[in-house]
Amino acid sequence: MKESMRNSRGDDMQHQNPKEIFGRRLEQARRMRGMSLRGLSEATGDKVSYNAIHRYECGDMMPGDEVLLALADALDKPLDFFFRPFAVELTGVQFRKKSAMGAKTTGAIEGMATDFFERYLEIEQTLGLSLEFNDPLTGISLRKPEDAEKAAEAVRSKWNLGEDPLPNVMEALEGNGIKVFEVEVPEDLDGFSGWADGHPVVVLVSWLNRDLPRKRFTALHEAAHLLIHPHSKLQGKELESCCHRFAGAMLIPRKAFVAELGGFRHRIIAADRLEQMMAKKATRLPLAECRQRIRRWQSQ
Repeated sequence: MKESMRNSRGDDMQHQNPKEIFGRRLEQARRMRGMSLRGLSEATGDKVSYNAIHRYECGDMMPGDEVLLALADALDKPLDFFFRPFAVELTGVQFRKKSAMGAKTTGAIEGMATDFFERYLEIEQTLGLSLEFNDPLTGISLRKPEDAEKAAEAVRSKWNLGEDPLPNVMEALEGNGIKVFEVEVPEDLDGFSGWADGHPVVVLVSWLNRDLPRKRFTALHEAAHLLIHPHSKLQGKELESCCHRFAGAMLIPRKAFVAELGGFRHRIIAADRLEQMMAKKATRLPLAECRQRIRRWQSQ
């Protein structure tokens, strides 16, 4: 099914109109720079009006050589970028926001992600290294957030991750067909997930490198949206709770988590014990998630 969809999309790509390609690439490059039509016009030294840029983006007309060079210079893109047929469509995007973001910011991020995954998939195809994604939750249904633990166990089993804490999150995702991109944007975003040409993708922001436990958790939370969505009707807060639980269980399976706490369910967990647990590279969880997991475990 996915293969036929890609072949169909590939046929469509081969017949793209040059004006349409240029228009879409121009809009993509402009959004990647976070520019408005008027802002781009000004960046060219007013060599082209914003109305003309709008018509270029709509595929109504093509620029002359002088204008093309001015646009490429203002957008810091090589000329061939504007004539490269689209090979990837980013779909099903779900942003994990800390605060409301404007259309300009989301457009810039999506444009950068699309450009990255296009080149990523092209290199894979050229080198014959394409890795097919196989749904590890086939036959499993998640009806409530508590089902996240069994889902994580199923994924760990299919991906041969064992029962120890997960040492390398990115390696686990990439090695099983989920592609990851890191982008530098303001701290209004943790990450998002989506699909690029039938491939599941996760986008993380570079500021998370200052908080590695959060980065690892966010990567798995975004992967959870991709993995769980086809198998659940959960929405809103219940879906977020399910994805949180899934991420935690992927990082540290239940047995390993209980072992780290000494196995005593009803005792008070001292703050220094939590700090010791969080200090271990292989068991790093955001402290807030660790406390929530302890409360869920103790209430059972």
